[in-house]
Amino acid sequence: MKEENKRGWGKYILFIFVLVVTYQSFTLCKVEGKSMQPTLHEEDYVFVNKAAVHFSSLQHGEIVIIKEEDESKYYVKRVIGLPGDIINITNGTVYVMGDNREQSKDSRNGLGYIEEDNIIGKVEFVYYPFSKMKIIK
Repeated sequence: MKEENKRGWGKYILFIFVLVVTYQSFTLCKVEGKSMQPTLHEEDYVFVNKAAVHFSSLQHGEIVIIKEEDESKYYVKRVIGLPGDIINITNGTVYVMGDNREQSKDSRNGLGYIEEDNIIGKVEFVYYPFSKMKIIK
């Protein structure tokens, strides 16, 4: 009987561990607004790899989720400038813009340079609506 209890607890602990790792590594987000059209549309749901920003470097053109300093609002934007670029991006910050330049609050007009610590993760793919399902490159 004790052996069965140990296995039961082991499965429970493994399940909790998997949940915690999943929660810390991935999230799902809903796109609001038109700033990323035509790549992403309002009401698209995207899969975000939060672990990617900790285990790989950001690259030009990647789409990321960023948060405001007070964490009250989140944005989906494309990485345009990285540390060392000619536009003089300082270490620890990135320059982001929306794909729909005329309707985007981004590094040019309101968000400024984004601290790398405020990047939640990289958008990997659109998973809903199913008719728009695609991998983001």
